[in-house]
Amino acid sequence: MNPTVTRGGLKTSEFIGFAGLFILILANGSDFFTIEESMITLYAGVATAYGAGRTVLKTSIAKKAEE
Repeated sequence: MNPTVTRGGLKTSEFIGFAGLFILILANGSDFFTIEESMITLYAGVATAYGAGRTVLKTSIAKKAEE
């Protein structure tokens, strides 16, 4: 089995995803692009589901490593 690599803080894909979503929300409505509110809601849902799923996965991996 391959060793599990754990990263923390700014190096995680969850953080990068939420940071990208935050930038998208801030830039929405600018001269560069406009995204409908329903699409932003969809992006937020996907980012939240991904972040929650990764958190559950990392927690279960950490519990197995302790055993």
